[in-house]
Amino acid sequence: MRSNNLLLVYEGEFTQEVVLNVLSMAEGNISGDGETASLRKDVFNVITEILQNVCKHADELNPDNDVISGLFVIGEDPPDNYIVTSGNLILNDKIEPLRSRIDEINSMDISGLNNFYDKEITNEENISYKGGARLGLIDLAVKSGQKLEYNFIPVNKKVSFYSLQVRVSKN
Repeated sequence: MRSNNLLLVYEGEFTQEVVLNVLSMAEGNISGDGETASLRKDVFNVITEILQNVCKHADELNPDNDVISGLFVIGEDPPDNYIVTSGNLILNDKIEPLRSRIDEINSMDISGLNNFYDKEITNEENISYKGGARLGLIDLAVKSGQKLEYNFIPVNKKVSFYSLQVRVSKN
């Protein structure tokens, strides 16, 4: 994996226990590279947010199945970036609102993102039944300082595979 600049790859179920184990492995991989504490913290925060997004917002094909499956990858784009990627199924009717949200976030500079975050956190209508407050994507953009990269690949008439990639600069 290291020869392909991959630090950690996980594919499978996303439960809270799995997320904690993946976070522990990810922390060990980042800590071993001699990076600064500040960079390790930024990467770890991005990893945490991405894993929470998969755990809380991924959709399953089978409504009788509470297990969320997905993909998670940490890699490097040497010498400048860590790359954190997640992938999961999403209902097709959720694609356009999500695409619109990410495009809106990507259109803002850091000052705009901070103002948007402050506005969103005070809006009680944003709190979802899954415990989210629509702040995760904003947080990822602020913490990474870079645009969020995403893609939707149709699986069938009902769902698509959604991937999200966040780069964290080493500089």
